[in-house]
Amino acid sequence: MSNNYHDVLQVSRNSTLAEIRKKYKELAKIHHPDKGGDPDKFKVISEAYTALSEASKKKATAIDKPTHKYHSSDSMTYEHTIFGDDDFYECLDIDVRVILTTRDIHKGDPIEVVYNRYVDCDKCGGTGLDKEGPSDDCLMCDNTGRINGVECKYCHGKGLIYTNPCTKCDGYKLMMREEKFNINNIRRVRASCTDILAGYGHKSRFYDRIGSVNLIIIYEELLDYKILPDDTLSHDVFLDTSDMLSGTTLEYTKLSGDKVSVKVPPNSKNKDVMRLANEGLLKNDKADRGDLLLILNSK
Repeated sequence: MSNNYHDVLQVSRNSTLAEIRKKYKELAKIHHPDKGGDPDKFKVISEAYTALSEASKKKATAIDKPTHKYHSSDSMTYEHTIFGDDDFYECLDIDVRVILTTRDIHKGDPIEVVYNRYVDCDKCGGTGLDKEGPSDDCLMCDNTGRINGVECKYCHGKGLIYTNPCTKCDGYKLMMREEKFNINNIRRVRASCTDILAGYGHKSRFYDRIGSVNLIIIYEELLDYKILPDDTLSHDVFLDTSDMLSGTTLEYTKLSGDKVSVKVPPNSKNKDVMRLANEGLLKNDKADRGDLLLILNSK
């Protein structure tokens, strides 16, 4: 495919939509395969016409480089660029950042991710055209609706091509829609990681392509907590030296939010361990958990 759509259609960069459409009709009569033209060359011409006509309708070019950012209440940020550098480069991928803490992993419940992406306009079906508006004769089938006895794929047998842009997407072909997906197996996360979700990104305006979601999981360890082997958790707790010597009852708040009374025996030493069975991380999809180790520290 040529990197210069204006050269392909033999129009200037200041050409109007009418001039672009006129030149495309002239070239289509010469290069369309059903008229004896080269299929590859016609494909390039069609790509150039689609790109330039849509850009003309929107009064925008690739130089605009619009960038959109979305922020949600759960610290997730979504960024995407519709156009990149010159010649209508599309960035269809979306970065989704999710912050997980030790508390989230301990809980283990799936997390719902909400983000926005471009999909085909639900009124025009991604054509960008107003199917209820005026139309023009289809040049590919000479207004007959058929080519060599077969339904014309350009006008879908109607013999007409709609000329006005869709009233909902204004000819952009796409619309922004809120999407959702779940992150499962939260209990297995042990460090920051990434994953690629193919087909969850933006729909292309010009091709039959859909980008991906780059899922970026950022693990933030809670203060004084550590994940140990065998789904065991450790937590540093701090007590007065006098309480460790005389013994005390520690009112401890677990990651679940529940409270439990833990008896600290007399003459406890620094770094002594109190074990709470089945209070660590989930071992499987059932309720089995590792242990929680309370590491005593004098203050």
